[in-house]
Amino acid sequence: MNHRPAARRERLAASLAVFLVLAILAVVSVAHGTFYDDEAWTLHFMDRAPTVWRVIAEANAGDVHPPLGYVIMRVLHDVLGSWLAVKLAGGLWSAAGMAGLLWFAGASCDRRTLAWSALLLAGAATAVMWGTSLRWYAWFNPLYWPLAGFAGWRARSLTSGAAALAVGGVLLFHTNYLAALAVPPLALVVCLRHGAAAGTAERWRAAAVLLAGALACLPQAWVMARVHMADGAEQTGSLGQALAQAGSTAVLGNAVFVAAPLALAFALVSLVALALAVTKPEWRRAAMPLLVPLIVSGGLLVLSGVGYRGRNAVFLHPLWLLLVARALAASPRWLQGVGLAAALAMAALGLRNVAIHDGTMKRSFNTPYAAAMERLRAQAQACRAATVIHHDPVLGVLLAQAGMPQREAFMEQRAPVMLQPGDCLLAVHGWRGPRDPGRMAAWEASFRAPALVSAGRQPLGRDADAAMKARLSGESLDEAYLVLEPLRARSPMVYRPTD
Repeated sequence: MNHRPAARRERLAASLAVFLVLAILAVVSVAHGTFYDDEAWTLHFMDRAPTVWRVIAEANAGDVHPPLGYVIMRVLHDVLGSWLAVKLAGGLWSAAGMAGLLWFAGASCDRRTLAWSALLLAGAATAVMWGTSLRWYAWFNPLYWPLAGFAGWRARSLTSGAAALAVGGVLLFHTNYLAALAVPPLALVVCLRHGAAAGTAERWRAAAVLLAGALACLPQAWVMARVHMADGAEQTGSLGQALAQAGSTAVLGNAVFVAAPLALAFALVSLVALALAVTKPEWRRAAMPLLVPLIVSGGLLVLSGVGYRGRNAVFLHPLWLLLVARALAASPRWLQGVGLAAALAMAALGLRNVAIHDGTMKRSFNTPYAAAMERLRAQAQACRAATVIHHDPVLGVLLAQAGMPQREAFMEQRAPVMLQPGDCLLAVHGWRGPRDPGRMAAWEASFRAPALVSAGRQPLGRDADAAMKARLSGESLDEAYLVLEPLRARSPMVYRPTD
């Protein structure tokens, strides 16, 4: 293996290329999307918290996450004036975080490894998929990535590494409690790199710096234990679920359906390359800054059950890609050729999916809400008066922003709707709602009143992977993301939303 580091200008060019590709993707993705289900919760949260101090109080009183991510979004919205602009800022921050990771990691790369690393990171559309969001991961992941790069390749001493991890760890912990699983392995990397050469005095200084960082987290840790852990059971799953979700996210990301043939082919090529490379002690030593956080943080995600929510493992995805890049760079030429074809195809599909909001693992991310709103407006114009009946949190936000009358079944707004001849109910059937089949049957039956005439069902969007997703999850999923059913009243009636 050639260990001559790539030139500084080559690292800069590669890092800028990664940033530009992902930044352009962020612009395109935000332009083609609206919000997804978890973001609707954030928007309701922000309605209750119009100031920074109110955000902190609300988050620490009853949320499951610490407040820093919400504070960042509150400030950005006050400055930028738009939630879509905040989403774009998160996407650009994610692109910068990936570029920063490559800049630091590239210090130990030869030209071939740098090229592989740039290719795989530029195609990591998962970073933008979650980065262009109104949730904590838009701010957590892009800070972790360069921090991991600094700990693994840039820190020149035990003290400098400890100082960076103390500051970065405090920020990460106040953004999400995953920092407790993500930061200690980076401290281990710094110790493995510099611990043997450090003197006793420096070791004590580094320990004191890390202790100061830990102490700075104690007030928020107390809030976590007292308030946020109360809903912790909903954030964890079984060992098998955590392994499947965290493993698939770390290896393949979420921009491409994990059971797609292309994703499976890329995973197979990656594993073959790693199996060949890991047998070489020299390669293992060079890859240590990646192997330690992947093994330790990945193991903690699985053992704690937190990996059940696959998005919690997104911070490890670029590290896995860098590990694969190093393995492919050290592979035989035939495997590099196969790997190049698989990587390019995987990158192209992931970038396409995130750009147009289609084919990703996140169904709500794919749902064509903008098209649904256009269709609802057109249908409403054909009615004397129209009320949208639905059970989708994102539609609830968009309809409120548009000022369109609505009722959300299974939620708080259950006031009856007074209908006169020519008035319409615009029913939107979707996959969200209670799991109880009886309640869903009652919801469907509420539209079969004799006074209502259906204009037929209109599917909106198609999930090509719905059948496979249903088999993997055990849930019942329709192929259509949403189904619009206009119903017109032919005589006076009172419609009562299902409770």
